[in-house]
Amino acid sequence: MGTIDKQFQATGPGQFGFFAAPKTGDGQPIFPWGVVSYGWSTGVLAFAGSGPRPEGPIQQNSYSLQAGVEGGSVEFTG
Repeated sequence: MGTIDKQFQATGPGQFGFFAAPKTGDGQPIFPWGVVSYGWSTGVLAFAGSGPRPEGPIQQNSYSLQAGVEGGSVEFTG
């Protein structure tokens, strides 16, 4: 079953926001890629930590403006 929409939001409580890891009978993942994501600036943007939620990317410079994956954390390395 597939779902197509303009936006998805996972709400908790729960251990995962989004999870895609079905496996074959021998324990191997069935997907060649876990996530495929395209964005005109960043493919995947993620934040972690228990402090206040950052509002946008932590670092914006010529190196990170068009990153495949960009992340940040209030307390630790992004």
